[in-house]
Amino acid sequence: MSCFLGCSTQQIRIPAQEGHVQYQFQNALSCNKENQYDLGNLSALSGFIAGPQVGKYLQSGTDKFLRPFTSDGCSLSPDGLPLTEKSQAWVQCCVVHDTHYWMGGTAEQRELADNELGQCIARKGFKETGKSFAIAVKYFGGPDSSQTFRWGYGWNYRRPYKPLDQSEMAQVAGLYGTNSQEQIQFFQTHPIQLVNLCTNHDLAADGFNADEKLIYNHLNLRLKKNELIEWAKMTNIIAEKTEYKIKLKSCPQPFIAVIKKRAHHQIELFHNCDLIK
Repeated sequence: MSCFLGCSTQQIRIPAQEGHVQYQFQNALSCNKENQYDLGNLSALSGFIAGPQVGKYLQSGTDKFLRPFTSDGCSLSPDGLPLTEKSQAWVQCCVVHDTHYWMGGTAEQRELADNELGQCIARKGFKETGKSFAIAVKYFGGPDSSQTFRWGYGWNYRRPYKPLDQSEMAQVAGLYGTNSQEQIQFFQTHPIQLVNLCTNHDLAADGFNADEKLIYNHLNLRLKKNELIEWAKMTNIIAEKTEYKIKLKSCPQPFIAVIKKRAHHQIELFHNCDLIK
């Protein structure tokens, strides 16, 4: 779902394809045993990419970042007819709908995506279900929500209705290359990163806090390559310091980031990960 920097967001939006992909869902990375009892301490950094490629966006002064695409199928609704061979009868329509919501854009683009969702489900033989879904997303999917299924949910803030600018399109391209049509086809025909969420509240809807910005900036400078932050959580806070535990996808064990409050917010990493300089 990417694009050359000079193209418009309209070029990366096409109708749902009518294939039959059997999707496999996994639990969100933040829902593992390490975090299942303290979800309230999870950090908004969970699910974002950090590394040298992200660092160049920091140099431009932005604090608005796009996380990799994920979909939970038909959020809070059935993916098909439960307990039948058609249990995923219209889930592909929802995944394609999520590709548009993930990135966001204008109100007109959202209306097209919502209408296409209803029409896609209807084409699969469920006309009334399609109508219901189209109405539901129009009422509950607005950009002002803090939910994980809001319009523009891929961003670490509540992105209002507006076209993606060049810097935002650069982040899309940075994640998924430059051939928009090939990337969209991949999203629509492969079961990638489909997740069951532990909570529908998006921790990143209000941006990164001061500690998270410091950690993110530090990781972007010290990681040797771009890497997914599987999860991050605050584990200790006292007057002198705040501690976070962070799990990178390619590092076997989580590492500790300590922010020293009384030393001008200096940060120190305790790790045994070869990815970190």
